[in-house]
Amino acid sequence: MRIRKRLKLLALLGAVLAIALVAASCGDDDDTPSVAPAPEAPAEAPAPAPAGEDPFAGCGAGAVIDPSDLSVGRPVARCEPGYPLPIPLAERTTINMSSGFKLEFIAPILLAEAFGEFEKENIDFNFISLGFSDAVSQVGTGDIDLAVGGTEASLFNAVDNGFDVRWVSGNFFPPDAGDRTIAQTGVWARADVFSDPSNPDIAELEGTTMASAVGLSSVIAYPIAQAFRPAGLVLGVDVAIERIPSTDMVLALENNAVQSAWVLDPLWSVLADAPDEYVLVTTQPPGEPIGGLYGGPSCFEAKRDACVAFHRAIIRTINTYLTGDYHQDEDVVAAIAEAIERDPEQIAATPSLLFDWEIREGSATRAQEAFISFTASGETVVEFDEPFPEDQVVDRSLYLEAIGRG
Repeated sequence: MRIRKRLKLLALLGAVLAIALVAASCGDDDDTPSVAPAPEAPAEAPAPAPAGEDPFAGCGAGAVIDPSDLSVGRPVARCEPGYPLPIPLAERTTINMSSGFKLEFIAPILLAEAFGEFEKENIDFNFISLGFSDAVSQVGTGDIDLAVGGTEASLFNAVDNGFDVRWVSGNFFPPDAGDRTIAQTGVWARADVFSDPSNPDIAELEGTTMASAVGLSSVIAYPIAQAFRPAGLVLGVDVAIERIPSTDMVLALENNAVQSAWVLDPLWSVLADAPDEYVLVTTQPPGEPIGGLYGGPSCFEAKRDACVAFHRAIIRTINTYLTGDYHQDEDVVAAIAEAIERDPEQIAATPSLLFDWEIREGSATRAQEAFISFTASGETVVEFDEPFPEDQVVDRSLYLEAIGRG
């Protein structure tokens, strides 16, 4: 089995060589390949809005979900396919957007470019390959309009340093988040850590080492800290952190160099194939995006209309192409594969994501509380000791205006 497992791991490593931690949610400093040539849009791509038609007619009550709802299986906001309709800007405008990743979790942006949705809004899209921690200050100065990332310590440190940077829209969450009986991205651990691997007691991780590609400043530290709290464990104190590239984590687990790790798609599938050796301990919080797009002065002032149009395009892309089990749509999978330079089979082998442009109430506060709690470990990741109020770090107005609720 180990030979088969190593062969499968080598194949998977080749597929994710550019991945860093938090591909689910965040922006690290990975190199990002250039944007692939745009594939042809499926025949059902929406046309520009006919004159006089209400561009928001297809965005009914289901386009807004109570932001306090964090229940497992909750609905996600959706409009009808093709909505909101385009409202082209009066003048051609460039949106400069940065990302340290070109992976499936930014498919709404990549497919909006590939399928001409930005063009319908009279937007030129400029993709900048830059990790979130490096981009956030440029968002704060207006040199970058929007940045893909996670709700990282670097965001809150920028706010603490006087930059007007806010979380403006969400990205996704795994469809089975919260259910550790279903293999997925999350904390995977060696089974031999636990006295009963079929029902792992998180408290038994005390004194072990966890692999992380970024460390305590990454947003995934929030769900980990949340899972550890009932067991009385403090990440970085009771469980040591060792920074290891994401692509090396499975081998580190196999060699017992670490006893647990946050393992990304599709690497966890190797561990899932060996249930006697590895167990999933915790997942991303259910129903809660912990990353997305972050904007600054240009989106709040000079380019506000363009940033709204940008969101209109990506929301329309989600509603038209990325709803339900979109991995069953060969055209969509092919377009994603071309945009992120992966094989379609590798994409189809993992579950479809639940894209969610909304931001849950309290997510930013909970992330800050996790970062503040790490001060006890001796590694200070934020310089403040009380969370910023939500209205200072979150702005939902761009996506609400994009669906006609502004």
